[in-house]
Parts: sequence; C-alpha cells; structure tokens
Amino acid sequence: MKLLILKKPESAVTHYRSTGVWGPLSRQFPDVQIALTDAKLLTPDVAGCYDWIFAHRPGTEADVNAIYLVKRNGGKVWIDLDDLVWQIPSSNPAGQFYGQRVHEYLFHAIDAADVITCSTKFLADEIEKTFGKAAIVIRNAWNDYMLKQLEPTPKEEQVRILWRGSNTHDGDLMAFRDVFRDYQNVAWIFMGSNPWFLSEAHGGHLKYVNHIPWDANILNYYDTVAQVKPHYVIVPLEDNPFNRAKSDIAALEASVFGAVPIVPDWAEWWSYPIPYTDATDLQQLLPDLIAGDVAAQVPAADNRKLSSVNKQRYAILTA
Repeated sequence: MKLLILKKPESAVTHYRSTGVWGPLSRQFPDVQIALTDAKLLTPDVAGCYDWIFAHRPGTEADVNAIYLVKRNGGKVWIDLDDLVWQIPSSNPAGQFYGQRVHEYLFHAIDAADVITCSTKFLADEIEKTFGKAAIVIRNAWNDYMLKQLEPTPKEEQVRILWRGSNTHDGDLMAFRDVFRDYQNVAWIFMGSNPWFLSEAHGGHLKYVNHIPWDANILNYYDTVAQVKPHYVIVPLEDNPFNRAKSDIAALEASVFGAVPIVPDWAEWWSYPIPYTDATDLQQLLPDLIAGDVAAQVPAADNRKLSSVNKQRYAILTA
C-alpha cells in the first residue's frame, strides 16, 4: 500500500492531522509505505506509483491538480479537514487566507474524494450539509511515541494557569477579557500569541502579561509546557459554529501534561471535569477554583493515543 501525502510546512495542524500521524502509522503497519511531495512537483507518471493521495485542507490549484493526477491513474483520494474553514468568524485573522477561490478548490477536491475525514462530529455534520458527502470522524490523538503521560501537577502555593494558542484566538481572548484578572496566588502564563490587550495599559485587567513566544518545533513546544507544569489549562472560546467545530486538542494536551483543562460546556468537551457556559460563568467560576484544592486531573484516555487512533486510519486504507 503506497500513500502519497501533499506536504505542507510543519505546524500543530500537520502534527495532529497529516505528516505527524502518517510517519508513526507506517512504523506501526509496515505494509503502508508513505511518501511526501509538494503538490506542484507531482507529474502524471509519478502519480501512477501510488494507491492513495492524502490532502489536508486542499485549497490551491496545485492541490487539486495533484489530486486529479492520482485519480486519473486509478488511485484513491483522501481529504482531511480539522476546521470549518468556510465559516471563519471576522475576529479570526485566518479568514483572510480563505477567500472564494480557496473554497472553490476545496469543493473540487472534496468532489473527487473517495474518503473524507475530520476531527469532530460537529464538523462532519457541517461537511455533509455543505458538500453533500459523509465524513468519517477521526479524533485528534496524543502522540504516545513522542510523549508519556505525566503525573498530576502537585498542589503548590501558587496556581499556574496556562493559555496556549495563536493569534487566531485573539477574538476569543477579547471576548473573555474580563476573566483574566490578577489574583494573589495565580500566575497566568500565555504561550504562543502575545495577548497584549489583556494588560491594564491596553484596557485589560492584568498588570503584566507573562508571555512565552511560540515555537513551531512541536518537541520544543511540548518540552516547554512540561517545564511550566501548569495546574490548569484554560480554553476560552466564543460560541460560534467555527469554534463548535473545533477539536479538544488543548484539553487533550493538558490531560497528558498532568494539568486540568477548563473548557466550554459543548459536546466535544464533555469528558472533562470543569466546564463553563460563557464568559460570565467562567469569571464567576475561577475564584472558587483558585481558592480550593486543585481539581483532580483526568489522564488522557488510552483510546486517544495515536497508536490506537491510527488503527482507524489503517482500517480505512485497507478496506
């Protein structure tokens, strides 16, 4: 079984949905051979060497041409999505990269697909409503080849609360800005994008924004989170379809690192112990949470290990 992956620059997205999952799968199931290519470099003869082509979020003319080349040679097409990219809210700067042309290319790619996968049921339902094709949900998984489950962060005098994310979450943080206030025994830590607008100097409530710059190297990122040893990981999300379609990666990572996630009270997140309904509820919840014992950590489930989830991918390839 030969699988061709359309390569993209490494990121959290490729780690959880593309190149980061297929490498371990090919070691777990040696009958699957993988190769990576830039879509622009694929030629008709080379396309005929593969049984499958895999494309995550195809959105360029080169992506669609590569998909058609493999399809014309008798290969199968696997399209994967992890975001509701045709409903990006105006507060999310990623929207500027997903104009009408990108949506047209995505439509053509999905039209050619033999298999469509995505990360959540909400997203699968939206794909079926929009494109008229069913999608298989493959949940995001933590890489148990790369990571180990850590023990719960022990209670200390100072409670560390971590937020991690990119500037695509600036709108979410702004909507929850009143949540982020100085408490005597709390250290807020922001990793990734710098939410300067949470500081008192810019209309927020924090005297100081403790910021750790983002590192695109996923191993460096994981090591930094492990060094921070957060007690809680907070996931403030506005209630809109784009966010409802998101997966629980932040909470899953928190569970692996011994922290307790604070998450929206939505179906995708119901397995976690501390939900909130909206910004007001979260603001009211935090003082009691901080004043008491650190809530019990829920270790990441075995069925969310990559070695477990990849069995689902392998079953699709070999069906």
